[in-house]
Amino acid sequence: MNALDEQSTYEPPGYWFFPPMFTLQTNPITQEKQLQLWKHLILAYHSKRNLHHFVPDNFELFENSHIKRRLGTDGRAAIISYLLQHGHAEWDDEIQTRMRVILKKPETIAGEIYSWSQSQGIAGTIYTIYELSSGDEHQNTTFYGTELSSFKTALEILQEQGKCALLDANTVQEIGVKFL
Repeated sequence: MNALDEQSTYEPPGYWFFPPMFTLQTNPITQEKQLQLWKHLILAYHSKRNLHHFVPDNFELFENSHIKRRLGTDGRAAIISYLLQHGHAEWDDEIQTRMRVILKKPETIAGEIYSWSQSQGIAGTIYTIYELSSGDEHQNTTFYGTELSSFKTALEILQEQGKCALLDANTVQEIGVKFL
């Protein structure tokens, strides 16, 4: 039994129970669709569970005990490559055993943050990255709960565009953000 068999807040879609999902398809058009489905599955799983990392060699969705299927090495490699190519993952360690999942691309997050700052009329106000990404008063924003490194990258994009200034600090959480 795997963790999906226990009480879980994530319910896999029906296609996860379809045996061919666990065999890398050879037809290029079918394989592209299969990889898209895996990408959506992985992103939805991480989003629903508010997770930001996974280990491909030990990822529970790559095995389905209900249908007694397990994704092979070639399938895992293809999915990892697809996530990397499409900007939805990056290696989190030098030996490439752990991945950071990028639920939203930094450009998207940057747009959301800037739209929010404009709607709030907060030019000149200083926040910390932690306040913006995790503070109680921001729970209803589209960027709430964004993993800190993605959030910082998004703010760096806004800084390059002259829409905010980042103020140095000892930790990522303490970095100040002044909207311009």
